[in-house]
Amino acid sequence: MDNIIEIKRHIKRISDTEKVTHAMYLISSAKYRKAKEKTISFLPFFHALEEQISTIAGDIDADKCPYVREGKGPDARLVITSDKGLAGDYNKNVLKIACEHLESHRNCRLYVIGGKGKKRFEDLNFEYELIENAEFGAKSSELSEMLYRMFSEKFLSGEIGRLNIIFYGTYDGIRCAPVNKQIFPISINNLKGTSGYNKFEYIPDEDSVINKLIPLYIESCFHFVFIQSFFSEQNLRMAAMDSANSNAGDMLSELNLQYNHMRQNAITQEISEISGERNN
Repeated sequence: MDNIIEIKRHIKRISDTEKVTHAMYLISSAKYRKAKEKTISFLPFFHALEEQISTIAGDIDADKCPYVREGKGPDARLVITSDKGLAGDYNKNVLKIACEHLESHRNCRLYVIGGKGKKRFEDLNFEYELIENAEFGAKSSELSEMLYRMFSEKFLSGEIGRLNIIFYGTYDGIRCAPVNKQIFPISINNLKGTSGYNKFEYIPDEDSVINKLIPLYIESCFHFVFIQSFFSEQNLRMAAMDSANSNAGDMLSELNLQYNHMRQNAITQEISEISGERNN
């Protein structure tokens, strides 16, 4: 009888856990749909802007555009994690890449978004600056503008010489993977310039257009990173909760089978004992 009671308690605990994971799945799926809509609406603009930058890359003069010049300060890394767990490998893989890099670059300046990153770097005794909690899905535009201004000032003043963002991105709306993206300076070598083949007419002038377009592109890169991070987090959390629900269902089926089997045996034994007493 004790075993039956214990199995019944176990079933109750798993059922309660399943209700929680199912609720988290529904919440993540709703956030996932919103994040997907944001991503789909933003990507055409971002890719068009990226294409324009690529087109005029050959006309960008590093002497006139400070965003493409190598900085003189130390390297910096911005690591984006979440405040919450239960999102598969979302935090684990980002922090793994970040820690591997920082182990060999101890002089690198570290900036962190998210409580999981904060805790990890505290445990490893890394010096860091906490920028923001990680619930930035609803305010990615405001956050990207703020960080663009903050890091632009640091880069242009020589406080940092390079900035990379380590985050979780998605490639096709389904598969997610950690990304190490360089923001400052813009790497002209990775852009396909067409100067010398199609010389453009710039209005009012070349420097004004380039120095307006480049900052817009950089700020858009920040926004791109945040919507990708939020989308990936909800995608991975939704998958993790779906897997947890499936595992809980399998465990409940097995436990219910054991419970019914033990209960049937107990009833059979009780009947046998009653029949034996009557025969005596």
